[in-house]
Amino acid sequence: EGYKVTKVEVSPPTLRVRGARSQVRGLVELQTQPINISGLRTVLQRPADIDFSAYGVRPTQAIPQVTVGVHPVSANYRIRGVQVRVLTPMRHRLSQETVMVFVRADAQDLKTLDETKVFAEIDLRGMPKGQYTEKVQVLAPDRVGVVRVEPEFLRVTLY
Repeated sequence: EGYKVTKVEVSPPTLRVRGARSQVRGLVELQTQPINISGLRTVLQRPADIDFSAYGVRPTQAIPQVTVGVHPVSANYRIRGVQVRVLTPMRHRLSQETVMVFVRADAQDLKTLDETKVFAEIDLRGMPKGQYTEKVQVLAPDRVGVVRVEPEFLRVTLY
């Protein structure tokens, strides 16, 4: 609940198999066993679980990796006053020093979640003096999904 699947990938997408000609000839695809993604907060990567005996074949190469990614779509908690760090060796001024971060996390993770575990930053390393409007990037613990940031963009002056 609160997450949507954003990525399903099998790599490599093809697999060589060996078996009786009658079994291999009509084989177009192999189904994996169902993958349980309940409780998944970011990305799951594991070898494909394929019942080769059901197809009468066996693999002749390494088993492909299955990657499933999810992304939070609704927030259940907000963190106010997250300090924005500007990555630059120059002096700078921000249009706003803090942002509000909306996240999705389970009850156990919410018990220990606060502004000391969530970081907001704008990376302007290598940029010359001037004024920039940049997207705020948020770093959060692995099991916490960032839904959105308000404001999403901040004006930064490097001098």
